[in-house]
Amino acid sequence: MDGEGFWQSPNGDTYEGEYSRNAKHGFGVYQCSDGRVYEGRFEKGRIVKVKSQMKGTIPVERELSDFTGEDQDRY
Repeated sequence: MDGEGFWQSPNGDTYEGEYSRNAKHGFGVYQCSDGRVYEGRFEKGRIVKVKSQMKGTIPVERELSDFTGEDQDRY
């Protein structure tokens, strides 16, 4: 997928934003099912710059593209 898109995992996490070559790439918003929200820049599936966040922090080295619906270590 290239361009704008929306993704939702079975556990309720969502991502809405830009994609390139089927990876989160560009500006986007990642919302966790527990209410945490991360808004920022993604590159090749990784969040590299958090513009704003609510309810917690996210380690920027963690690949969000690894989350395919299973709740894997929640960061």
